[in-house]
Amino acid sequence: MKEIAKQWREEWQFRGKRVFLITLVIGLLTHAFRLTNIMLCADSANYLHTISVSWVMALGRIFLPAVEIVRGNYELTWLIGLASIVFTGLAAVAVVSLFDIRKRIGEILIAWIMVANPVVTGIFGYMYTADGYFFGMFLAVLSVWFCAKQNGIKGFVFGALALYVSLGFYQGFLTTAIMLILLWLYTRLITPGVSLKQFWREFLRFLGMGVTAVVPYYITIHLVWRFSEYGSTNYMGLQSVGTFDVSVITTALTDCCINFARFFLVRWEANFYNISNVLMFVYLAGMLLGLLTKRKLWKEPGRIVVLFVLLLCIPFAVHIFEFMSGGVSYNSIPMSYGIAMLYLAPVLLFSEWGEKESEAENKKHLLKTAGIILMLLICCNFSIVANRAYASMENANTKVEMLLNRLVTRMEMTPGYSEDMEVCIIGSCYQIPEYVDRAPMMSGVVSNIFISQDTEYVNLMNWYMGTSYHCASFERKKELVNTEEFAGMEQWPAENSIRIIDGTILLYLSDVDLDRLLGEDE
Repeated sequence: MKEIAKQWREEWQFRGKRVFLITLVIGLLTHAFRLTNIMLCADSANYLHTISVSWVMALGRIFLPAVEIVRGNYELTWLIGLASIVFTGLAAVAVVSLFDIRKRIGEILIAWIMVANPVVTGIFGYMYTADGYFFGMFLAVLSVWFCAKQNGIKGFVFGALALYVSLGFYQGFLTTAIMLILLWLYTRLITPGVSLKQFWREFLRFLGMGVTAVVPYYITIHLVWRFSEYGSTNYMGLQSVGTFDVSVITTALTDCCINFARFFLVRWEANFYNISNVLMFVYLAGMLLGLLTKRKLWKEPGRIVVLFVLLLCIPFAVHIFEFMSGGVSYNSIPMSYGIAMLYLAPVLLFSEWGEKESEAENKKHLLKTAGIILMLLICCNFSIVANRAYASMENANTKVEMLLNRLVTRMEMTPGYSEDMEVCIIGSCYQIPEYVDRAPMMSGVVSNIFISQDTEYVNLMNWYMGTSYHCASFERKKELVNTEEFAGMEQWPAENSIRIIDGTILLYLSDVDLDRLLGEDE
């Protein structure tokens, strides 16, 4: 431990402090609007600023409730956001140390990519869990650093332990570790002094570290589910993980490629986000060919074959959960952080060129300059996308608040009304999500009305309007919709869309789920 602490202190003094401060400044400038405004999404509206312990435990995120021990069950937007940026800053320090980035522009770009990419913006849509998620991301990055930078059993054990804990905060950050490992292996393959034998040793070490973390985690969550009050859930196909199904494998092979393309090519439109991503991949190909040619690595066909195979593995590696269960969906934005780590690749390649080639060759190499300009433009767009996303969230929250204000005002005008009465809501005013355009889909970031459950309506009415409503049970809803009074009601905003029936105020918003309540689908 003393050696590790000493190494971190030296790294901190050498460049870590600078990288951390760069990340902090860029993170605050990019996300300032989000950190200084309380904006809800559908999930936070349901739980109202607190992590549902039973839900996250059922999801296998067994360490996530620990964040509330530190900050309490409040959505402290500024503090949570600041803590998230701090954890990202520490992760950026680990990445810069991992790849030994020595150029200032490389440090800036890595910090900018890690703290401002669209996945970070999407996670900030779920602010009430963001600090726990980013701590898990930091541990995933740290696990790779331990395994790569600390020789012997010590680095292996600490790496496995860090990854094990990371999985307990959010399993999706496994792909972050995988992507960083792949990037590390790519840099080893294009380094002439690293033999294939040494490469395979490092590959097996990383593989062993991952298995050593994942297997105990898998056992732990099943023990928690079995011997605690928290059961498991089949959300994202969680209960089917570990079962082999050929159809899942074949479907995953296609879905991985499609989802990978969708992240970088949104709706297949000609916009800056898509075009810049295409240019980035073209640049990667050009720079990689340039390095292989300059270093005469094409003379080693075995090395080229391994490199090519690893490149083909990227879409499948960052979507590894697709192979574990047919119910997995990468619509959950934190699962895509590993994909976003691919933006680090151009920075690593032109940093490799700058460190390994002569100064004369370095100055003449236009690809390096082009790469720096391209990545600066991409990073600037990340910050723009973030603020467009937060403007959309603010718009959606305003629409929700105005809707609730209208509903409560109409309820208060109903004869017999009381502010602590039972509320029965039939249907909802939920709108099909409108996501931020020219950016990958961020599930928590929409620009229209996002609440759909009756509990969300009642919770937010109490939160915004200071009422003390309580939500009617499903049995009570079935009882009320089968009354003659309800049969004469019309949908919102009709005059008779709100009525008090037997001491319960009933709001008929839409006919969603009405058949189920009437018993017609039984």
